Amino acid sequence: MLSTHTVQVTPVENPVLALHGSAGSGKQWRSLADFCEYRAGFHAPDLLGYGRSSDDERYEARRSLGSRLLPLLEWLDTQTQPVNVVAHSFGATVALELLRARPRAIGSLTLYEPVAPALFAYRATAGDRKMLGELKALSQLVGGTRGAVGMESFMNYWCDCDAWSRFSPETRDSIAAQASSVFDDFNQGFGVAPQIFEELPECVSFSILLGADTVPIAKRMAEKLSEIVVRAETTVLPGLGHLGVFVNSELVNPVLHTELCRAESSPRVYPS
Repeated sequence: MLSTHTVQVTPVENPVLALHGSAGSGKQWRSLADFCEYRAGFHAPDLLGYGRSSDDERYEARRSLGSRLLPLLEWLDTQTQPVNVVAHSFGATVALELLRARPRAIGSLTLYEPVAPALFAYRATAGDRKMLGELKALSQLVGGTRGAVGMESFMNYWCDCDAWSRFSPETRDSIAAQASSVFDDFNQGFGVAPQIFEELPECVSFSILLGADTVPIAKRMAEKLSEIVVRAETTVLPGLGHLGVFVNSELVNPVLHTELCRAESSPRVYPS
């Protein structure tokens, strides 16, 4: 069963699938769904292990990335038109796997600060291997310490060194409770074979959005992905960081909306 936050309005074509990142949930896309108020098929699922996932779904999430993909693939198979996918952070790892598995079901990918650890194992430089080592050390900290300790390091790594101190106690508790799922994200991301980047099929539109003030590791992943996907268009958004997609949604949503409109105006190959 796919736990989902879904917005239904006047029926139109061009369904959207919005995928959140680590420690997130589908509800982070509510403001984008509201901004795109004319849409019918706006689907923002909780990835298995997050949000309103049941105990059984959380168990499935720990098994493998494939287990987490299954309900999304089942949903894609119900669609009669290509789906425009928006993803943030670890959601990009999921989105790339969906593209590989169901290329004719995907109309476009728009990735905000994509996180795909396998990028650092693909044609790796010394700098890439160092960054991969940083991610693995961070994952061990998240998985091997008390939730709040590991997640404080996690949030400060992706945002800035004082990010955790600015969260309310309630927000800290909520984030800390997701440490085991974040650890799963890391391990499943590390398990993706780097050859995936040689198997990505063509899609109508491929866009990468990057905050100008983001951390170096996010910049490098965006850079590597843009080198691999030569058709990808990269847009740098001034003044934004890794969490800009919801911390500064009023700035990001218009850009995402523009990318979706551009994808919808491109010629389509409908899935058979």
